[in-house]
Amino acid sequence: MKYRILIVDDQIALADTLRQILERHGYECAVAHSGMQAVDELTKFYPDLVLSDVIMPGMDGIEFARVAQNMLPGCPVLLCSGNATTQELIQDAASDGDSVLVLPKPIAPRDLLSQIADSLESSLRLRVKRARA
Repeated sequence: MKYRILIVDDQIALADTLRQILERHGYECAVAHSGMQAVDELTKFYPDLVLSDVIMPGMDGIEFARVAQNMLPGCPVLLCSGNATTQELIQDAASDGDSVLVLPKPIAPRDLLSQIADSLESSLRLRVKRARA
């Protein structure tokens, strides 16, 4: 099974680099460069996992994660940020009841691939458990 990953980052070069790394490791990828573009992509691509930057113009990654989780329940969303102001957004999300995992930028490809594999495995186990219930 080839997993599908939606990459969301307003830094075009970074998004393309992530796509290349993930595709070399067997993932099928789509890229969006804004939260709004990513929402549109969700309706066409139906990813198994979303990897999104946090700080983006317009809709930030946390807002997008909420939309993605409403549109595709059970789809893991991994957020990445290298910006110090991210902590405030995470605290706001937590106070709204959202559980947010933010990976540091830059992140070593090996660590990113490991986190993606863990998230996909957890998501699959949860879906199987729900199907058996």
